[in-house]
Amino acid sequence: MVAGGLGLADLTALFLFKPIERIHKLMGDMSQIVIALNGYQTQVGLRLMEMDSTNRKAIGEAAGYISDAARESIKIIQDYFESAAAKTV
Repeated sequence: MVAGGLGLADLTALFLFKPIERIHKLMGDMSQIVIALNGYQTQVGLRLMEMDSTNRKAIGEAAGYISDAARESIKIIQDYFESAAAKTV
């Protein structure tokens, strides 16, 4: 009940206080996340295509590259939101 009430209050506030600006900001945030995740997905796909599945060493290297790509994507998203939060403070 409390979570539903908070969600409803947030939705109401969205429409009462600068709705267009808030929607544009949220759309920008989502675009940034989608770009980071698509980049990660592309890197994973390319590494898997490059990998030789019969070679254990190649599998380990591909896993390492995929792990690095995940860290980079997470860092991009964190940096974006941290810089956005610093601008609002």
